[in-house]
Amino acid sequence: MVIRKGARALIVPAFALACGGSPIDRVPEGTWGGEHVGLLVGPAGAAVDLDCAHGEITAPMRLDPDGGFSLPGYYVRDVGPGEVPEDRRAATYSGRSDGQSLTLSFAVADGGDSGGPFTAFPGAPAQVQECR
Repeated sequence: MVIRKGARALIVPAFALACGGSPIDRVPEGTWGGEHVGLLVGPAGAAVDLDCAHGEITAPMRLDPDGGFSLPGYYVRDVGPGEVPEDRRAATYSGRSDGQSLTLSFAVADGGDSGGPFTAFPGAPAQVQECR
């Protein structure tokens, strides 16, 4: 078998990943969904949908070497009449991902709400309860 020089560049990274090589360094962009959670991950963070709440991760979803993250954002409860402006509360979103699944928990900075872990999968629909 003859392997051309350009093809060799593709084989080595694929072999490293198949053998448990270096993990991913950020959560793949796109939609993620699961029971009680939905995310839309982009280059600058993620929109988060939860049962009766929503929020945003306001930093790129970079992962540490173990696949974990702890990122700033905000959280908004969606119960009762909508407020203008909405009551955004500082929150930390934490969890881990291997690119095939993602676990997510959150804690509001003022010690109020917290929740999780929720599990989401790429391309899966969000299964969240709307409360408005």
